[in-house]
Amino acid sequence: MTKFADLPTLAQVRSSQFGPIRKGDSRLEQKMAERPLTLVDERAFRTAVRERDKHHCRCCGRKVRYTLTLCPERGEVHHCHGKRGDLRFEDRAALLLCKCCHERVTGRVNDRLLIVATKTFTIRGEQFTDARAVVHFEPI
Repeated sequence: MTKFADLPTLAQVRSSQFGPIRKGDSRLEQKMAERPLTLVDERAFRTAVRERDKHHCRCCGRKVRYTLTLCPERGEVHHCHGKRGDLRFEDRAALLLCKCCHERVTGRVNDRLLIVATKTFTIRGEQFTDARAVVHFEPI
C-alpha cells in the first residue's frame, strides 16, 4: 500500500490546476469571425446603391427612373462580380446603371464595356471591385 500513499488526492490535483485548458477556435468559429458582411434584404440593398449613386447612371451620368417598362432611362443595379454568395447584397460590389449602359456592360449588345476598378476590397483573400470609389468604363 505504500505505492498508493504517494499519489496525490483529487483535491490536491484540482488545487494545482490554473484553470480549464482553452482550445483554439474551430474552423467554423474562425470563418464566422472573418465575415465582415451584414445581412440585408434586397429592397434595402437596392435603396442603398441608388442613394449612394444619387439616382444617376455611373457610366453616362443619365438620371434614371424606377419603372417596370423597358425604357432607356430605367435604373438597374449591376452586380460587378455576380450574385454569388455573400456578394449578392454587398453594396460595395454593385453599381447603378441605366438600361442602355447595363446592356453594354453585361455584353448583350455588340458595343461592350469593361469596368476598371480604381480601388478594391478584400473578402476571405479575394479582391473585388469597390464600387464606392470611382470606376472607369473602357470599350472592349
